[in-house]
Amino acid sequence: MSKSFPQGSQWRKWDLQVQTILDDGYIELKEYAEDLKRTNTDEWAAFIEAVGSEGNALKFDSKAYFFTDSADDEKIRARNYAKTFIAFLDAFHKEEVCVAITDHNYDHSYLLDALLDASKNSLTNIVAGVEINVQGVHMLALFAHPIYGQSGFSKGISTFLSKIDVDRKETNGALTVSNKSYTEVISKIQKNNGIIIYPHCNSDNGLFQERGKTDRTHLGDQFNHQKFNILQGKNKFGGDKLLAYINSKSNDLTSGYCYTTATDARCLKDILLPD
Repeated sequence: MSKSFPQGSQWRKWDLQVQTILDDGYIELKEYAEDLKRTNTDEWAAFIEAVGSEGNALKFDSKAYFFTDSADDEKIRARNYAKTFIAFLDAFHKEEVCVAITDHNYDHSYLLDALLDASKNSLTNIVAGVEINVQGVHMLALFAHPIYGQSGFSKGISTFLSKIDVDRKETNGALTVSNKSYTEVISKIQKNNGIIIYPHCNSDNGLFQERGKTDRTHLGDQFNHQKFNILQGKNKFGGDKLLAYINSKSNDLTSGYCYTTATDARCLKDILLPD
């Protein structure tokens, strides 16, 4: 691994794991709007001006509107949420940023493409992606272009999910797990020129799962399958802990890697604010 840039990208803020309003745990703007108005008065004013009104901002970032409001069709609701999402990041960060959208088992017909459209001529750059569970290990798949010949990212990622046997977001009340092997899934991502990231590496669903029943030999094989891995967590402490473990197994864990932090945010205010 090159040591030329040990601090990574210092010229732009990145957050390569962000959930949107599609996530069950998403926190709506109304829950923290008053705090933002009090502590970030100028940013809030710029945000509201971009969206049109405070009423619009609170409405467009609500699940009641996004999922059930029959006054607007699904495409318009996605467009309004995307406009609010981008306006918030532009107003509160005021610099060029890059955000990867990684909803679990992405299941919307328009949202990814709406976010990319809304980011045009914006300070915010959007990377389209999805988070998947492959036989107990979570992976992020990020793509630069629509895949499988589809006209947009939403259709392309839906096609990708179908090809790894994730034809619905949930099964029996839990997020659907792909029954494909990690080698099959990685191959499909790579054939579509995608990037693979292993998020929250030290969690129960991470690549280096910290639980006694885990077969770490198998996880080591997965680590070594690629010549280079992008590992991700929420803080520097997790990265230091991971580095110590990999170094202790240097004879077995031979592939290169880097460690990045991301928020795994589930509300607008948390995006781009990792440890």
